[in-house]
Amino acid sequence: MDTIKILGTKISILTKEQIVDNVLAYLRGSEARQIVTPNPEFLLEALRDEEFAVVLNQADLAVPDGFGLVITAACKAKKLERLSGADLVPIILTASEKNNLKVAIINWSDSLSDEKVITKVFNKKYPKLNFKIWSIDRGDDLKSSFYDWQAEVVLVALGAPWQDILAAKLKANGNGLKLAIGVGGSLDFLTGQVRRAPKLMRAIGLEWLWRLIINPSVRSKRIFNAVIKFPLIFVRHDIINRFFYRPSVVGFIYNSHREVLIVNSNKEPGRDFWKLPQGGRNYGESDEQALKREMLEELGTTDFNIIRVYPKIYKYLWPKGYSLEGYKGQRQSLFILEYTGKRQDIYLSAENKAYKWVPINELLKATDSVVHQAYELYLEKYQETLK
Repeated sequence: MDTIKILGTKISILTKEQIVDNVLAYLRGSEARQIVTPNPEFLLEALRDEEFAVVLNQADLAVPDGFGLVITAACKAKKLERLSGADLVPIILTASEKNNLKVAIINWSDSLSDEKVITKVFNKKYPKLNFKIWSIDRGDDLKSSFYDWQAEVVLVALGAPWQDILAAKLKANGNGLKLAIGVGGSLDFLTGQVRRAPKLMRAIGLEWLWRLIINPSVRSKRIFNAVIKFPLIFVRHDIINRFFYRPSVVGFIYNSHREVLIVNSNKEPGRDFWKLPQGGRNYGESDEQALKREMLEELGTTDFNIIRVYPKIYKYLWPKGYSLEGYKGQRQSLFILEYTGKRQDIYLSAENKAYKWVPINELLKATDSVVHQAYELYLEKYQETLK
């Protein structure tokens, strides 16, 4: 399906009717699918959280849920039709009831719509729906009873990014699942715990104003992010950045066995893409801060000593048709890192699907040809560092 990238996140370009048709097809199918409902806040969070960005971009369907996305897409000469999660969830529940699908709801134990409220409303609105609710505390894992039940549809009401990251993991597990979707506060609208804006305000993109009016203390920061911060960052990332290189850091992590650590990126769906662990530098970060954050996020470790840094050592243009955060290319700073942890103590995020230690002299053989020019230079710098 056709998509547009806004702040580096893919959004599906479909009419409301096509969105619904896809959802119903997922519920009839046998393959596990994930739907995400990006809004401006999602996209801002994805700039900060690379795992969340990967999850959003690998979803089967990205339904725009925010008037700001409609406006920014128009700036790129693309038309988006917004369909909110609050409108999509009843469609999913009605179809699930009709087809006798098992529906699981996952929410926080202290949610506004608790288990008792959801059960009462669902029994009234969807009397034949086969559903169960799992309420969890923050930091807790799902109970084994959830997996034993083998739900076919899962609504995850934990808020972003937790709900979508969990939904992605459930999709990967399969286990009879047809559809997983993060639903945010949609259950609160469905149960009547929160009133939706009048239809006219929703139609003209002023639902944010309604939410600010009825709950200013909670919504003010979120509204600022969506209405003020998001458009400004969109201009910077998708318009201004195309004239510049994205600053990034690369970790050349070697161990006492003269091996180097490489990872298989999840950013290349359907194929292997082995490379050194790397990531972008956020605004306001130093290279060292970015390096430590990226290694912790990607590998789950900072067990290394920084032996040497080569700032801004290599730059390249993105391939035609590809861009990240609107930049024309990437400029990398190289870190030579001596690993001090145990060989097996690497814990990957969703950004990568596998890792391995390879002999340093086999780095080029083990990695994708796209990165070889840069890695030839990095190998030279590694040898130079150890002299």
